[in-house]
Amino acid sequence: REVVTTPRPDVRDLPESWDWRYIGGKSAVTAVRSHHVGPTYCGACYAMASTSTFSDRLKIMRGGPS
Repeated sequence: REVVTTPRPDVRDLPESWDWRYIGGKSAVTAVRSHHVGPTYCGACYAMASTSTFSDRLKIMRGGPS
């Protein structure tokens, strides 16, 4: 079991709000893609959410907004 020995950061040092979609006028996340191709829902939203999350994390890791 891991024991954390460092103190928590002071919450007063955190920004009041944060939005990855707007950092200095640019977005640090990828574009939203539509996966609905018909009148029914097939569950592809789970796959789209997973790949979109990975893509966003990768973009942020590589330097964020572009």
